[in-house]
Amino acid sequence: MRKQLLTALLFFFFATIAISQLPFKNANIWYFGDRAGVDFNSTPPVVLLDGEISTQEGVATICDSDGALLFYTDGSSVWDKNHNLMPNGDYTLFGHWSSTQSAIIVPIYGEINRYYIFTTDEGAGYRGLRYSEVDISLPGNGTSSEPLGDLVTESLNTPLIAPVCEKVTCVLKSNMIDYWVLTHGWTNNEFYAYEVTMDGVNTEPVISEVGGIHNGGTDNINTVGYMKASVDRSKIAVVNRNTEAIELFDFNSETGVLSNAVVIPMDGELLYGIEFSPNGRYLYIASSHTLFRYDLYTEVVTSVDIDDSSVFSGTNISIRAMQLAPDGNIYVSIRYNEYLSAIYFPNLATAYLETKAIYLDEDETGRECLFGLPNIFYFKGYQNDVGEITTHLQNIVVYPNPANDFVQISGIESGSVIIYDSEGRFIKRAPLDSSMKVDFSGLPDGNYLLSITSDGERIVKKVIISH
Repeated sequence: MRKQLLTALLFFFFATIAISQLPFKNANIWYFGDRAGVDFNSTPPVVLLDGEISTQEGVATICDSDGALLFYTDGSSVWDKNHNLMPNGDYTLFGHWSSTQSAIIVPIYGEINRYYIFTTDEGAGYRGLRYSEVDISLPGNGTSSEPLGDLVTESLNTPLIAPVCEKVTCVLKSNMIDYWVLTHGWTNNEFYAYEVTMDGVNTEPVISEVGGIHNGGTDNINTVGYMKASVDRSKIAVVNRNTEAIELFDFNSETGVLSNAVVIPMDGELLYGIEFSPNGRYLYIASSHTLFRYDLYTEVVTSVDIDDSSVFSGTNISIRAMQLAPDGNIYVSIRYNEYLSAIYFPNLATAYLETKAIYLDEDETGRECLFGLPNIFYFKGYQNDVGEITTHLQNIVVYPNPANDFVQISGIESGSVIIYDSEGRFIKRAPLDSSMKVDFSGLPDGNYLLSITSDGERIVKKVIISH
């Protein structure tokens, strides 16, 4: 009865609340484990049976703003939206399929076709943290008129730092435009935050020496375990297998600095996955056959109820990755489970783990969870040029507003603009000539977002067009 009640409530609660708060659909399709897939464009989510990836641990996926798949990767190879390996993506990346967070995909500001893939090696390997660029406008396995995308050869495996732990995550900066890509060093207590802007990746990281040292273990096994950011971007949590603890930090999304370490002792636990609840109050912690919940308000750790512990009766079966999804639930990978498990209503202290939430193997070909789930952050405050940015351009005036075919920009002498629709979808890019006019003729009536760049600064203005 409890399961039926939760299912009914999920339809109502998350369809009306969670999805309405998450208009961007860049994280709506997942591929992971042994050819497993889930589509969050529907409520409830539906199983996908077309995935080609079979990876033990790390994976990353990316969709466009309408929730249509663009590509996915295990940190070593890259598949296009038709599930074929990109021509330059056949075991060419220096990530590793057995790295906890082998890859994460980061969009490039103002570009609808270009993305960075950041990768990590396994076991603090010499390849470390690197990045490569994917350009969806390249023909790849398609044609020039119907491109499927490919890796940009010149960008392949650009080195940043080595060695590092098997951890990489991304956080939207306070300006709501740029990003911080974070990893952790090996044999030290250093976090490295790399700034990603429209101009590229700043190869000089912001370094925060805080928390415990990460080292040790047979074959550097203590490199494993996740790093995650809270939805509001104010907290970073990380697994430290060396000290048998979870470490929690304050994060400054403007400067990239981590501070104020809080140690959550987990003596004797085999730590791996972590995830924040959407409201940021709880941190869920995975350890073998046990799921824990840390309350950031009371600083108390409790165990989470599991609906059916018989799922652990096989060999080497354990709780591994956890990932907050666009529907507001936290999904959980239990190794060798043909179901994707779920923590429904993770904001509540009464939340429990349902081990058989989504059946993955509908075609009976052996699809199942392994260790990892997609390493994504897009719904965690992600926006693509939406939101007011306070800079020295704040005195810019766009008029008339509402407008007919043209708007005039005053307050700057030169620059460029990008027009997006009201949901953040790219419409067109245009330089500003001496007239400082922006042409909206030919576009339908409606609300638009005008991203204005001048002298290295950016601001977004809302424009209403009524012909």
